Amino acid sequence: MHLHSHLDLLGVAEAAARTAGDHALAHKHRRTEKLASYAHDVKLVLDQECQTLATEVIRKQFPTHPILGEEGRTKGIGDITWVIDPIDGTVNFSRGIPHWCCSVAAKDERGNLLCACVYLPESGACFTAGAGKPAALNREPIRVADTPCLADAMVLLGLGDGGGLLEKFAEIYRRSHKLRLLGAAAADFCSVACGRADAVVSPGLYEWDVAGGELILRQAGGVVLKGPKDDKGRFPIIAGRKEIVGELSRLLPEFV
Repeated sequence: MHLHSHLDLLGVAEAAARTAGDHALAHKHRRTEKLASYAHDVKLVLDQECQTLATEVIRKQFPTHPILGEEGRTKGIGDITWVIDPIDGTVNFSRGIPHWCCSVAAKDERGNLLCACVYLPESGACFTAGAGKPAALNREPIRVADTPCLADAMVLLGLGDGGGLLEKFAEIYRRSHKLRLLGAAAADFCSVACGRADAVVSPGLYEWDVAGGELILRQAGGVVLKGPKDDKGRFPIIAGRKEIVGELSRLLPEFV
């Protein structure tokens, strides 16, 4: 039994996500300050600043908890680990595209997610969920759409580090109603959770990309299928309404 209620944890997760996200928003004039640039990604000074701020919020309440973030791991002791993606959709953010978010989640020693907050500062959308609690958008309960099949579905895609699955995605394009590639995985999960889209497919996500959105989507009535991790810790994922995830998993058996 955990010493902290899920409500306490969720309050801290939301405070951390809002603190980090609001800092990024207030400093978006610095969005081009780069630490490193890669073939399909970018690392910003603000990524590190935002993770530090989120960590400080958590550590005020839980000084010893371990923290796993995109910008590094902070060791600690305790049965709860916090998972942070300080700016998810970094390339969007760096280009001035207002579709990015901050994701903060907590998990127990068995890997069960306990709470999550995904905050989109540009729109003010704040998605939350606690284990056993309904998912919400700005405190209002949300549910996945009742789209009956893939042919009627909007599917959100991620390409990971490359386009090796573009041929597979062409098959999804032919079988689905619409595809979108929006560039922020945690926000994609939340879009499915609140019924704006019906499924998310990505060949390679890290735990910090997924943790916040995963719990929100599950608590909104969706399912999440993960494949095995590669040597960099990334895994393929199919998530969304159960029936549509089933169809997609048959098209992409290597994902699961």
